[in-house]
Amino acid sequence: MNRLVRARSNNDTTEYYLKINRLMRSNYDTNRSYNSITVDKLNTIIQGRLMSTLPVDCRPFDEYKMRHIRGAFCAALPLSRIIINRLEKTKKNVSVLIYGQDNRNYVKTIKETHLIVLYDESTTQLFTGIHPAIEKVYHHFAAARYKVVLLEGGFTEYFHQFPWNIESSDFNQEFLLPFVDDLNVHCTIDYSVEQYFTEYRLPVQILPNLFLGNVFNSLDFLYIHFHNITYILNVTSRLENAFQGFNVILYKRIPVRDRYVDLFNYFEEAADFIDEGLRLGKGVLVHCNGGLSRSPTIIMAYLMKKLHFTTNEAYHYTKLRTDSIRPSLYFRSQLRVYEEAIRRNVNCRALTLPQVERLLRETPENNMPPQEDNLQQVEMFAVIMELIFSILSKHNRYLI
Repeated sequence: MNRLVRARSNNDTTEYYLKINRLMRSNYDTNRSYNSITVDKLNTIIQGRLMSTLPVDCRPFDEYKMRHIRGAFCAALPLSRIIINRLEKTKKNVSVLIYGQDNRNYVKTIKETHLIVLYDESTTQLFTGIHPAIEKVYHHFAAARYKVVLLEGGFTEYFHQFPWNIESSDFNQEFLLPFVDDLNVHCTIDYSVEQYFTEYRLPVQILPNLFLGNVFNSLDFLYIHFHNITYILNVTSRLENAFQGFNVILYKRIPVRDRYVDLFNYFEEAADFIDEGLRLGKGVLVHCNGGLSRSPTIIMAYLMKKLHFTTNEAYHYTKLRTDSIRPSLYFRSQLRVYEEAIRRNVNCRALTLPQVERLLRETPENNMPPQEDNLQQVEMFAVIMELIFSILSKHNRYLI
């Protein structure tokens, strides 16, 4: 097979597509109704920038929003009567098959420049068992003379071979709630969905190699891979560990909901897990569903144990790193108990919150005065950390 080179001008378009067809020669047959491409060849095109491609996801909308090939558009499926009528009136205007007005406008401009790659969940029998929905989308694009192919193996095969090229999108509220099952009330009632995804900028680096995030960050393999995150602390009750089967990430789950639960019981084992990752020089991501209450509480407990912050200092520092945190009052009360236990050298390991509270009541106070908050010193520490993060970020850019 001849080596493909990127077309240098519009005059090279014909030769450009001939080379792409040669790349897909093993899958192309003029006697068949469909052209196809393997995930390996698609990745070769994308990584080598051999051709501009547009993946189009033909799975249900909720599955697209959870995970899809990076840069993919979502097909407007199932085809409604309105869309079918539009296609009948303007047979070449296939942009109506795409979800979102901005995306439709973009599709109109790429007919001569892009290869449309359609995929569903797992297309294994392209020519005998193809899904009717993706079949209709394919024929509409082909009739409009777009360069269109089907992805063999679909999303499942691409995800298993190239997980770093998978991304998740901003979920709408209707889909978000059943997906995360127990999102913080702050996320779903007090704040709009648009505000949730634009203002709560996560993940954020709290300490070198220690990251605070949410469910969407835990699905972003590219970010995880780039920051060498191999330890992930999952502080949710039922959210699956997304990359458990790849044996490159060590997971630990703290199975709690964001309601009146004793997160205190997990402070010590969470700190041990974070410590293990940081000692090995690995990135550690602590996430819950929204990244607003449970995971910040775990982060604050770690700062109190390792940096001897007070509850107010830990909250103030974490708030300086990301203004989005909203730890519940119940969790903050547990942090104050933890602060007192640390100050009085009470071993909290293997003890529940009521046991520690009773132990503190029964244990006479030592002569050590309560630690006073020094927020100015915390702010100076935050400035130093920001400088370190900036230096590390520049260093990482030089390495890639």
